[in-house]
Amino acid sequence: MAPSHPVATATGREEADDVVISHSFPTNETEQTNSASQTSPPPKPPKIDMGGWRTIPANPFGEEPTVTLSSPMATPWRQRPTTSKEYNVVFCGTAFPSGYEFTKQLSSESRYAGVFNVVRVQSIEDPDYASQIANAHVIVPFMWRVDKKMLNLAPNLKLVIQYGVGVEGVDIDECTRRGIYVSNIPADDTGNATACAEHALYLTLALARNQKKMADSLSSGGLGWPTGMMLRGKTVLIYGCGALGTCCAKLFSALGMTVLAIKRSPWKVIPAEISEAGSPHDLEAFGERADVVVLTCTQNASSMRVVNHEFISRMKRGFLLINIARGGLCDYNAVKRALDSGSMGGFGTDVWQVEPFPTTDTLLRHERVVATPHVAGVTDVSYRNMARIIMSAIDRVVRYGQPPEVKINDPLVRDMSSSSFMTL
Repeated sequence: MAPSHPVATATGREEADDVVISHSFPTNETEQTNSASQTSPPPKPPKIDMGGWRTIPANPFGEEPTVTLSSPMATPWRQRPTTSKEYNVVFCGTAFPSGYEFTKQLSSESRYAGVFNVVRVQSIEDPDYASQIANAHVIVPFMWRVDKKMLNLAPNLKLVIQYGVGVEGVDIDECTRRGIYVSNIPADDTGNATACAEHALYLTLALARNQKKMADSLSSGGLGWPTGMMLRGKTVLIYGCGALGTCCAKLFSALGMTVLAIKRSPWKVIPAEISEAGSPHDLEAFGERADVVVLTCTQNASSMRVVNHEFISRMKRGFLLINIARGGLCDYNAVKRALDSGSMGGFGTDVWQVEPFPTTDTLLRHERVVATPHVAGVTDVSYRNMARIIMSAIDRVVRYGQPPEVKINDPLVRDMSSSSFMTL
């Protein structure tokens, strides 16, 4: 799904942790008394147990901060504590139902019960679509676009948080202008990267062992065919080596494969599982040796349709291509020609150029294509951990007026006593 507006993404925990949030605290007894007389401070938010992955401190600043401004009306309008009893969290669409279900279950636990109302809007045609968006304090978009049209319907919105990494469909600039935080969940925080790496291995094995031909053999009463390809001793190229690529490298290395890896940014540390590490300039040298190529890079303006005729021409004949990143990375006409000519031995993908996948696309029915419906990261462990991170972020932003732990933007917050803006 190609964005029609500028896109910004969070690339990892290190970048998110570099952001400094400025708060001021009461400095004397009089100020403390005045602050207490205006509003009773809420209880401190709890730490969220991540089930072995990590623990999120819901308030990393220690004591609850107060913003000292010239008058009570100068409190940032998007950051004032919400006065409603319930905060409305709206999940968009019917895709990825486990995300909604796990979050709904978590919202009923004692620390959230009666505080958050988690609902799902299935379609913009729903009779209650406008009212649900109008009452939303938080939107979880999944595959929906959060554009100016939707934002105009959402006067109470404080946070747009993606149930995963991709925020290509969110108008980040417009959210920033309106004082709305945009956040996501980096893959290495939840087990999502591990889940996706396992799926990359599944797709590779499905192609190497001729899954579709095996089904034909079974249905026709065959025995002992087709012949598969052993992965041990083969070479895999990881194209885009962040958290996901590193997880892939570990799994493929454990099978006895030689791992080559390419990334655009400079290598700070090369994981032990990677035999050779390079940059896009090494594509031809690495590609002509690779039996399997796994795409794990970010989709942006520079990487759209990076797998084109020129890319494929640099690869070893008969290589297997695996895409668990984004559908826009591939030129599908070039992929089909390569499959038909034998230049590419197989195409395994969990993403497509248009989603949901078009059931009439002939490429999906190609005998050397194995496709799955964007489920690489959808596992019991990863989605339950993501639900915990979602609820923690919602708690911080909506109930306690703090920024989410992972910030993609720095929203402008209006000083209600003047026409000026300040950046949190």
